[in-house]
Amino acid sequence: AGFAPNGMPNSITFVGNLYDEATILAVAKKYQDATEFNKKHPEKFKQ
Repeated sequence: AGFAPNGMPNSITFVGNLYDEATILAVAKKYQDATEFNKKHPEKFKQ
């Protein structure tokens, strides 16, 4: 996840065991807290 050299956003997918959404969400939250990609926007979408 983050941004490519051309400024376009990349994506990431978290997968886990069936009915274990809590673990998947906990991992995703740790990733979000460790990065600031969720606070950045591509130049073309900034206001």
